[in-house]
Amino acid sequence: MVGAIKRVAKLDVKLIIEKRNLVSVEYSYLKHKVEDEVSMICNDILFVIEEHLFPSSTTGESTILYHNLKHYYRYIVEFKVGNGRKEAADQSLNVYENWLALNFFVFYYEIMNSPEFSCCLAQEAFDEGIVELEAI
Repeated sequence: MVGAIKRVAKLDVKLIIEKRNLVSVEYSYLKHKVEDEVSMICNDILFVIEEHLFPSSTTGESTILYHNLKHYYRYIVEFKVGNGRKEAADQSLNVYENWLALNFFVFYYEIMNSPEFSCCLAQEAFDEGIVELEAI
């Protein structure tokens, strides 16, 4: 259908209202198809991370890498609505907060040459995380 719309558009003629509406409806339909496909791909990636990569990770480095890969929630947020959007946004926010915190600690450790302060900040964050987990 996209091919037919492109051929009509390339005629460079003014379209009557009915034809313009058809173009709008078709592109809207295609937009939803693309959103569904992106959602499916992102969910597949997230499933593989959660069900296979996390459980088989043996080092802190690989666990952090797999956690950071969960940024695919962000792509889902971009087009979801309602509860689906809120759930994906919450997941995405969690990933970004952890990523930012980790990079902040690394910044202090490596760039500011302050490993003691970096470790202190990391320990505080860890302790706060434990308190939150215990509250659940």
